Amino acid sequence: TIGNIFGVDYPTPLDASLGIPTDVDRVVLFISDGMGYNALLHHAQADPELAELVNLLTDGRGAIPITSVAPSTTVVALTSLWTGVEPVSHGMMGTVLFLREVGMLCDMLYMKPLIGAHPNGILESWGINPLTMTQIPTIAEKLAQQGISTHLVSDNGLLDTGLSKILHRGIEYKHRHFGLGDMWDSLYGVLHQTRGQKTYVSMYLPHIDMLSHVYSPLSSQVNHEIKQQLRQLHRIMTDPQIADGRTLFLFVADHGHQDAPNFIRLNSSENTAFYDYMRMPLAGDGRFGYVHLVDINTKYSHLLAINHHLFSENIILVSSQSALLRRGLFGTGTRHPEAMYRVGDVIAILRPTYRLSDIPRPVDKLVSLHAGLSEWEMFVPLLWRVI
Repeated sequence: TIGNIFGVDYPTPLDASLGIPTDVDRVVLFISDGMGYNALLHHAQADPELAELVNLLTDGRGAIPITSVAPSTTVVALTSLWTGVEPVSHGMMGTVLFLREVGMLCDMLYMKPLIGAHPNGILESWGINPLTMTQIPTIAEKLAQQGISTHLVSDNGLLDTGLSKILHRGIEYKHRHFGLGDMWDSLYGVLHQTRGQKTYVSMYLPHIDMLSHVYSPLSSQVNHEIKQQLRQLHRIMTDPQIADGRTLFLFVADHGHQDAPNFIRLNSSENTAFYDYMRMPLAGDGRFGYVHLVDINTKYSHLLAINHHLFSENIILVSSQSALLRRGLFGTGTRHPEAMYRVGDVIAILRPTYRLSDIPRPVDKLVSLHAGLSEWEMFVPLLWRVI
């Protein structure tokens, strides 16, 4: 939708029935990591001030539910937001992926091997070039070809990391903030500076995601953070030094959250019948896992029978080849050349409240997760207003 506004051809803009205007000069996209549509509704129903802020930021329309991608996790969804293509095409298909280039499971958030103490971004020094990993141009690169300037407001610790190098290629101006104290001032300064210009401004905040992981998306801590973000956005977007009548403000999230207190530990003795089929630790995410089989000739029907016996109420197994080639689980676009290798042989999709685990990891301590296909994870809010 943003590309189409600026004359860049993308084939799948948001439905015209949403009424989002295209006759604007500036677009401001605010990405709030982890804010699910259901969680926003839950908090707004119990908090009149929050409900009013949603109304003010949408001219009374309220939040519109749109879907994330599968799997509904940060590295996948943000890559789709920055490239405008589906996961099957950009190839960033999970938090933990098997990369043939280095022959190991890798953490795509931090661009390092999953196992061992390695510095963030070490994969780049091992030959993984973040500039060419997706093989898809970003919207910033496409806008640059149209002569449209682009601005990013982001935390200093996130800019120029391995993932940032993948997502933020082509951005003309990067504006760093160093904490909560200067974060909103940074956004205000950029919007004041670009008032009346034909430009694209994006800002990303990870706070709701972090709080949801630790406390639950239904917690008071998340409620306070949502309200703080919307309160500050309303203050800035209605400031006469910012508003010019030609700016489209968009608010969206990459995914929501699902509380997942119920563990399925694959390496426990009662689950040996399934675990013995695994060539390596679980890849993907705890609620959307990728299983690499010891023997790729394993009869899928046999594995389904074992899954039905052990996990029939909790896990749905899908053949990776079927998901990629026939079912379109990751989208239906042109397939990234490494897609088939990165999603393993079998996909394990968890029902709500459940998570998969094998080797102990820090993520085991988190209350809430994402990446799965529940409505709490998949539905995210879209708020828009012309300012």
